[in-house]
Amino acid sequence: MKDILKMIRFDYISVKSHTVPYVIGFIGISLVLSLFGIPLGVFCVAAPIAIFGPVQELYGSDSRKIYGILPVRRDAVTRASFLELTVPLFAGELLSFLFLLISRSSKLYRIFPKSIGNIIETLFDFSQSGMGISVDGLYIILMFTSAYLCVFAAYLEMASKIQGSENDIRNLLLAISLTVAVFAVITALVKAGILPPLQKWPMPRTVAGKWLFAVILNIIAAGVSVLFCEITVKKTADFEI
Repeated sequence: MKDILKMIRFDYISVKSHTVPYVIGFIGISLVLSLFGIPLGVFCVAAPIAIFGPVQELYGSDSRKIYGILPVRRDAVTRASFLELTVPLFAGELLSFLFLLISRSSKLYRIFPKSIGNIIETLFDFSQSGMGISVDGLYIILMFTSAYLCVFAAYLEMASKIQGSENDIRNLLLAISLTVAVFAVITALVKAGILPPLQKWPMPRTVAGKWLFAVILNIIAAGVSVLFCEITVKKTADFEI
């Protein structure tokens, strides 16, 4: 674990000046807008992962040679790269929940003229729009989106480490195609009446139940990520860094 933390710290120092100010800026803007009822903060579910984004470019370039002279084992480098994906995603999920809660509770938009306040209230009240999504529905979507992104990112990381970064585009397109196919099937089943719409899914109704469901879903996603990580460690044990 000590070597893993060393690698994470090294990667963070390498990229923080390029990414951290922008991520913090986006989070700050999201917070301010949420106070005025604008739920831009839902996109924070993926914002923190951008902190370590340039690390992947570094690893895929000639600059990665520096990894070979660092006093850490290869498995530590691999596990650190997976943690740099999953931990920021879970942090982003918590931020998105928080900002969504603030945006649905805060009424600061009422300080604007009534016409502007009405526009904000109508535009971002998804339950009254054509989308027909309640606040609870948005929380459910965020839960599944975060879990999906965790598994999606972990798979791409595994494929990149095992097959080489030259196959990243192919693997990304395959993963996206599979995702689109799954959503298409689910949509078709909902329209056919075989599956109920999102609003009628059997989800917990209490606050404690929703948080428990989110925790369980995150544990499952984290477990899949750990599985992909350990497969990668085993498959790349004899590779050069």
